[in-house]
Amino acid sequence: IPISFWADIDYFFLGLVVITYIKKLNFQLLIRTQEIETFNNTLEHEVEQRTRELKLLSEKLRELANTDELTKIDNRRHFFQLATQYFYTAKRNQTELYILSLDIDFFKHINDTYGHGAGDEILKLFAKNIKGMMRESDLFGRIGGEEFCICLQNTTLEGATILAEKIRSRIEHICYRHGPQELLHVTLSVGISGLCASDTEIFDIVKRADKALYIAKNNGRNQVQII
Repeated sequence: IPISFWADIDYFFLGLVVITYIKKLNFQLLIRTQEIETFNNTLEHEVEQRTRELKLLSEKLRELANTDELTKIDNRRHFFQLATQYFYTAKRNQTELYILSLDIDFFKHINDTYGHGAGDEILKLFAKNIKGMMRESDLFGRIGGEEFCICLQNTTLEGATILAEKIRSRIEHICYRHGPQELLHVTLSVGISGLCASDTEIFDIVKRADKALYIAKNNGRNQVQII
């Protein structure tokens, strides 16, 4: 047999070995590619999940920073932040803007007589009832203790007064059950003031509304006064 024959046989088997090895490498490459795709899909899913969790956490933190913990309405900082935006919009567009200052009458007496737990429950009931009467665009915040504030845009003095009277009447007729027998009632005093051309900040309106509130307190409480 010619030597060239054996050389051809060697080349043939060498070729088979190379082809087999290449197929093995391609198979391993395919496996690795599938593993990488699976890893990437898993990683992408985890990233999306973490992104959603971070978004929810960010929203929760923002809510906690802007919300009064007890009554679940705007806290003082967030209320005045939004009210300031309303103020400059009203100034720019020359539209009406009203502040209602609200204060629960004789609230200290409730705390001293029935305890702060009862006072807290009344504050929550108070805020819940008023919040249900607000338009979506109205601002309602707890300024401190039993003091609350409402900011109204796109309304008239008559509209603001009607709302204030409705709120006062609603609060006058609700009650909080303290123990098995006793029902607690509270009343509300309200001061109203609107935007003036000379006002330079939202607190100019707030000061007048507070002054009207003090007049309501001095005149017997459970009433609405306007400046």
